[in-house]
Amino acid sequence: MAEVVEVLHPRQLRLGRAEDPQDSLLLVSESSGRQWRVPAGSSAEPAAVIRACGAELALLLWGRLEESGLTVSGDARAAAAVLAGPLTP
Repeated sequence: MAEVVEVLHPRQLRLGRAEDPQDSLLLVSESSGRQWRVPAGSSAEPAAVIRACGAELALLLWGRLEESGLTVSGDARAAAAVLAGPLTP
């Protein structure tokens, strides 16, 4: 997850391939307890929180799993909008 959140997504932003998401999303790994915020470094309160095992979060960030099957608290539409942006190349 760190690779996508801290390296790939910021690169997409720098290259103009993506725009900053309107909302912030917090990803929480239930298996390790680690957390990642999209966009990285955002100080805004997250509009939504997605909790899943690390493997599911990785698949989610790469667009290979839909958030509808995961535990989403907060604004599910905001979560979907953040995930719909080009997070990865």
